[in-house]
This record gives sequence, C-alpha cells and structure tokens, in this order.
Amino acid sequence: PVIDQLPAGEGVKTNSSLPPSRFSSARQAERAEVSKMENHSESRFIRAVEWLSLWSGKTFAWLILGMVGALLIEVVMRYVFSAPTNWAYEATTMLYGSYCLLVGAYTHLNKGHIRMDVLYDRFTPRTRAKMDFATGWLAVGFLGVLIWVSLKFAVASWRMGEYSSATTWQVPMYPFKFTIPLAAFLLLLQQIVVMIRNFREMKTAGSADAVPEKES
Repeated sequence: PVIDQLPAGEGVKTNSSLPPSRFSSARQAERAEVSKMENHSESRFIRAVEWLSLWSGKTFAWLILGMVGALLIEVVMRYVFSAPTNWAYEATTMLYGSYCLLVGAYTHLNKGHIRMDVLYDRFTPRTRAKMDFATGWLAVGFLGVLIWVSLKFAVASWRMGEYSSATTWQVPMYPFKFTIPLAAFLLLLQQIVVMIRNFREMKTAGSADAVPEKES
C-alpha cells in the first residue's frame, strides 16, 4: 500500500496526534467563540426589548394625565356649571384601562408584579432561576393565546364599526380593544427576555458550582 511507502516518521498527521491538553484547549476555545457570538446576538435582542419596554412605559404613563384632565373637567362642569358631560366618565374608564394594560411590560422590566415570596426567597439563586424559567413557559403560552384571541376580537370590532352604547358619546371601541393585543405582545417580549436571563443565570450558577477537573 501507499502508506507503507512513506518514510518512517512521515505518516499522516491527524488531530489525534495532538497532546490531549492542547486538543482540549482548542475545543474549549472554539466553544467559547461560539458562545460569545450567541451571547452577542442575545444581548442585542435583550437591549432592544428592554429599551422598548422602558420607553413604552414612560410614554403610556402620560395617559394618566389625560384621565385626570377628563375627571377635572367633569367635576367643574358638573358642580360649577351644573352641566355634566356625556363623555368624561367613559373616557376616564378607557384611558385608565389602557394605561394599566400598556405599562405591563415596563412593570415586568422593573420586577413590579406581585409574587409570593414566602418560600421563593429561601431558595438559592440557581433554584429561583429554574423556577422562573419553568413557570415562564406558562406565561408565554397564556400571552400567546391572549394575543390571538384579543386580536380577532379587536379586528371584528373594527370591521363592524363598533361603538360604545354606554353613553350618548358613542365613541368607537376598536382603538381601545387594540390595546389588549398590543399590551400582551409587549409583555410577551419582556417575558422572553426574562427567561433568557434566567437561562443564563442557570448556566452561570451551574458552572460556578462545578468542581474543576484535576490536571493529570
């Protein structure tokens, strides 16, 4: 065979001829480079979503001023001029409902939602990250269904030209109904970011807890 005709010491070299320590170091360097590229892409997504959650919350918070203004007008018109409006009560209800929905992602970003901490705070950071990651899938499923159902609900309202019959104001309803899928979508994005951070914390805690191998 041809391989038998090669001079001694000039056989085909493969990666198996490398020392185990150098081969292991090369694989670790390759894995670190891949992990660095993945983390960079994840970090860009996280920064974009958190920026969106932050500024959506700061923007929609101004709805409170509109609600307060409508209430003030109603009080003045009712008790000073004895001429109550036909729109202030319904406007404040819709503005406050929209506000509560649309700042949900901002609240989640700042960890402002209510949680039961009786047992949660007793666990280690890695266990808490596992629990948040596992239960986060329930939130993702719920928000996905909410987006689908509420979007069909809002589109149907828009197509039929639905308006409110609660007062003589008869304001169109579909703009306010579209706030439901919009708010759910923003909250879903923020929930995905939270789960990415939980997964990272699980890996970081796992590597910190691992016992380093002894060099032979």
